[in-house]
Amino acid sequence: MANFIDYLDWRGDLSFQEAPFNEVDALLLSYLSYVNFDEVLPGVDRKGAASGISLSKAREQFFTIHRLDDFKKDRSFIRLAPYLLDCMGATRRFGSILLSNYVNHIDIREEVQFSAVRMDLGNARLRETPQESFDNLIYISFRGTDDTIIGWKEDFNISYLTVPAEQESIDYVNTILKDNTDPVIMGGHSKGAHLAIYAAARSNENIRHSVRLAYNFDGPGFHRDFLESAEMREISGRVRRFVPEDSVIGMLLDHNIPPVIVQSNGKGILQHDPFTWQLMGTAFVTCGKLGKLGTLMDKTFTEWIAQVEPSQRKVFIDDLFSVLEASGAQTLTELYSGNAKSYLAMVKRLDKLDDRTGQILKLLMESMFDHLTEQMKPTKRTARRLSAESLPASK
Repeated sequence: MANFIDYLDWRGDLSFQEAPFNEVDALLLSYLSYVNFDEVLPGVDRKGAASGISLSKAREQFFTIHRLDDFKKDRSFIRLAPYLLDCMGATRRFGSILLSNYVNHIDIREEVQFSAVRMDLGNARLRETPQESFDNLIYISFRGTDDTIIGWKEDFNISYLTVPAEQESIDYVNTILKDNTDPVIMGGHSKGAHLAIYAAARSNENIRHSVRLAYNFDGPGFHRDFLESAEMREISGRVRRFVPEDSVIGMLLDHNIPPVIVQSNGKGILQHDPFTWQLMGTAFVTCGKLGKLGTLMDKTFTEWIAQVEPSQRKVFIDDLFSVLEASGAQTLTELYSGNAKSYLAMVKRLDKLDDRTGQILKLLMESMFDHLTEQMKPTKRTARRLSAESLPASK
């Protein structure tokens, strides 16, 4: 099966007019926002102007500041973002895209992590409506979280918190698109997907009407009141949602859009990495149903956590991540390829939790790390006694 790099080799020499914009292009542009463009791209223009630089020029400037070797120590999946920038910037299809209005707002004290970039594609057509031709098609890419354990906790926190980045996403698009008359696509991966849908729905009316498509690539869902709002109902027909077979983040909270389930060559939670998603031509290779972990998240964990109060969700999520952090790993990639000692540390931490929290966590751990038969035996013995019907109910 093919991946991103194969796609660039196959379609990289064709413009968006010759080969219409498709779902793979959308994921590529969403993933590209993981590149740290500080000192490379111009910031937000309060007048909504799109004065920026081409992707090929951004590639050139980025690699005058950084070297590819600088990213070899990065163990997270976003380590490949600079490599993708290198490949995309050298193609005819992506090299001429104009990048502008870059924002990278990170405030650890205020727990704010928000980054986005405007991408003007120029003359283009959409695969969904190939008969239409646009003088300029705009893609707004929202950055997601990396695979650090802290980053994943931020995705889980959406289940009980109003994330500051949600309001920032609205302010961002209302500023940079205030006088826009061109068609717009918004998209992102992980938390970036959540922000793309949120901004598309909650932006000013004229902007909301200009949104042709909104892409959700394995992003967490929303609270029911948002899904039932008039704004979300208005754009729901334009939302495209994709998740891998063993989706974790993409199964959190509620969704009103059924997902396209994508085949992945990754294992378990590592399927969140878009580089593991399988492609065939200009589309993803799909399958008919979720895998074991994706099913657990969709039918058991998400339904259970939706029943409990926000304060209880916080306790549960804090407990979950205390178990993951007990391994000593900093990223999920490290965690998934860890050793027996790190997994036994997780088991010991699980045993210290009260029964009510511990039971569902043990079931979740079994599915997340089902390749660890020997190391996780204590957890597996407990999990076998559980079923979806016997999970602890909320008080």
